[in-house]
Amino acid sequence: MQEHYEPKQIEPKWQQRWREAKLFRTERVNHRFLNILCKQFLIWRTLPQQQHERYLKEELMGV
Repeated sequence: MQEHYEPKQIEPKWQQRWREAKLFRTERVNHRFLNILCKQFLIWRTLPQQQHERYLKEELMGV
């Protein structure tokens, strides 16, 4: 039995570059987001327990 042959689709250069640029932008945005998130966690860890509780209480009450 003969295997089914599917021709390989050739992607235009501009389309390939566009995909690569889109991936690069996504990685850059994610990197920024993770850096900001990391900094927020580091700041949070430096706060005393009373401050944690106050912020959480305010957030739950919607203040």
